[in-house]
Amino acid sequence: LGLRVFVGERSAVTSSADFTAAALDRLADDTCALARVLAPDPFAGLPGREEIAVELPDIDLYDPAVEALDA
Repeated sequence: LGLRVFVGERSAVTSSADFTAAALDRLADDTCALARVLAPDPFAGLPGREEIAVELPDIDLYDPAVEALDA
């Protein structure tokens, strides 16, 4: 499980393979604490609404010749 937390212009990413309630609580607490002490990074945050695509162009990534390839 991965968790990313944003606090202003600061962010932290942590992960855990322990899914017990206590471990998840600790993961959330530790990730929030880490995000509060890391250096601000104005480029690590979520994009603004105006930066999110609302229409996805067809970029022609599928190649039908792939189906003819042998494993």
